[in-house]
Amino acid sequence: MDIVCLGEVLVDMFPAELGRPLAEVSGFRPKPGGAPANVAVAAARLGAESGFIGKVGDDAFGHHLASVLEAEGVEVSGMCYDQEARTGLAFIAMPDVNTYDILFYRNPGADMRLRADELDREMLQRARAFHFGALSLIQEPSRTATLEALRIAREAGALISFDVNYRADLWSKEEAYERVMATIPSVDLLKINEVEVQILGGDDDIDSVCSALLVLLPYFTKRPS
Repeated sequence: MDIVCLGEVLVDMFPAELGRPLAEVSGFRPKPGGAPANVAVAAARLGAESGFIGKVGDDAFGHHLASVLEAEGVEVSGMCYDQEARTGLAFIAMPDVNTYDILFYRNPGADMRLRADELDREMLQRARAFHFGALSLIQEPSRTATLEALRIAREAGALISFDVNYRADLWSKEEAYERVMATIPSVDLLKINEVEVQILGGDDDIDSVCSALLVLLPYFTKRPS
């Protein structure tokens, strides 16, 4: 398998109109979302053999998301269904063209309850690349499950891709810094934006922060001098 993605797949509730704060939006349109799931779909559309590992609620939204992924050509045998927690929702508003507000309904969402014993280990061992995001590192049991999946994929020789994807309303900058920095030495590709550069480097100089982060990646620490 070319790539296996692990993490959240949820329903993004997009605003019916722009220019209003979240509490004043008149209605929302449900759309499939979740950063790792989006990567799985994008890879499949590009012709890669793609798989997804995650957890959704045993509810209408959860089964719909699984069917959407499958229709896009993503292997979904690694998905689990939780009978006690609902599929996560994210309500989105755009008060103006340059800003957006997100309110997550996942306390806990089913994606946060993925356990290590539920991982599709055979899929992970077949993966040429493994992609995941930081949201699944926020709390247990998904944190342990994610790190175990990372270990399995890395030991099998997969390229490891990591999306920091910081969300301020889900955890603090201090927590994110600690867990993300502890994970970086185990990854090969790191995806960060300008806000995340400041969190990880404490510096507005993007070039200097990126240079400091690069030396933590295995390729750079192991390359010949």
